[in-house]
Amino acid sequence: EALKYWIVEADVDGYRCDVAGEVPLEFWDRARKELDQVKPLFMLAEAEEVDHHFHAYDMSYAWELHHIMNSIARGEKNANDLAAYFVKNDQRFPEDAYRMCFITNHDENSWNGTEYERMGNAVNTFAMLSYTLPGMPMIYSGQESAFDRRLLFFEKDSIDWADYSQAGFYRELGQLRKENPALWSGLAGAKMKRAKTTDNESIFAFHRKKDDNVVMVIANLSPAAKEFSFKYKGKEKELIEWKSDKVFKISPKDTLVLKPWEYIVLLGKSE
Repeated sequence: EALKYWIVEADVDGYRCDVAGEVPLEFWDRARKELDQVKPLFMLAEAEEVDHHFHAYDMSYAWELHHIMNSIARGEKNANDLAAYFVKNDQRFPEDAYRMCFITNHDENSWNGTEYERMGNAVNTFAMLSYTLPGMPMIYSGQESAFDRRLLFFEKDSIDWADYSQAGFYRELGQLRKENPALWSGLAGAKMKRAKTTDNESIFAFHRKKDDNVVMVIANLSPAAKEFSFKYKGKEKELIEWKSDKVFKISPKDTLVLKPWEYIVLLGKSE
């Protein structure tokens, strides 16, 4: 009845349910069925349980992905661990499940540190990945302002929005995602296919294809410059570099160099 109240009285579009895994699944399944009779909703579980996606929830927190990103930034894991995560995720979760990608939230900020404490110079790289990997990106707690202070958890502690120094960065990522169907969520988007290189531990390269839309990402997930080549058989590929609109050619014969945490986003059409 409490959930119905806010739909009827405030016309809310859905709920983000805290610690959803601590409430019996039977309750959530029954609640969703009854709530949808009032109004179709979007439901987000602060949990990472497969069963939530069958009837009760549309989206869940990709906690494991978040922790892997933190570990890569600390040098404890590498690009192969990120690839392994997506293999496991595809095996566990249904295809229409939205997984929420994020680099910070209120819990992480207060208890484990800001994204700048946890990820250092890799912040923009992992933010970009949260927008281009399968899932749904979340912006939270002052990311648009490059807010770099832990917030008090149980007391009022305001964010200093300053000049919104990162707003343009996130606006561009949002536009990239909106304009490229391959990057959309769930069944509307495309699966990710990794592109192997001569340095798979450091370089995470992948592409997503939806109809004639192709997006390719090449990222150096290490604090050192890396030289590498692509490992595939076939002819040279021509793509367009995002933002610069320059032609970018990929060939197994060519060697590329990326600076620490540098990335390239490329756009193209299916052949």
